[in-house]
Amino acid sequence: MKAGFIIAACVVATASAPLAAAQLYQWKDAQGRMIYSDQPPPASVKNA
Repeated sequence: MKAGFIIAACVVATASAPLAAAQLYQWKDAQGRMIYSDQPPPASVKNA
């Protein structure tokens, strides 16, 4: 039982590592809405 928990914890920790390392971008669009994305904003956006 304890070994299964340790294995499950290792799998969860390993699977979540790429999410923590992801680059996130934030900017406002023309309507003033905040946009959050893992893709860079369009070239027309300033100060992203």
